[in-house]
Amino acid sequence: MSVWALLEELNHLGVELQAVGDTLEYEGPEEAITPELLDRLRRHKTELVRLLPGDHGPGRAVGLDPAVRELRAAGWKPKERSGKTIYQSPQSGFWYSQKIALQVLESGSVSS
Repeated sequence: MSVWALLEELNHLGVELQAVGDTLEYEGPEEAITPELLDRLRRHKTELVRLLPGDHGPGRAVGLDPAVRELRAAGWKPKERSGKTIYQSPQSGFWYSQKIALQVLESGSVSS
């Protein structure tokens, strides 16, 4: 598996990854952080650390698109369902597609 495929997988799983110095820090759903995933991160650590620092800098996670980062920062929880990622509202507990979740986040309610 290439490092780019690994980063894409992390994005899909909702796992944020950043390099701090020569170490990797990750955050994501507990069920996504499997021993197998950690092993792959260790195997690709050198390449990941080299790719992630620089203009990303500490505190800027990569591996997630801005919309996903926005939802996660607002407390929305991702979950894999039928091959797609859905998001749970921290206020109502309801699950939404990413598109609808962003609309709810921006407006406070689902658009008609």
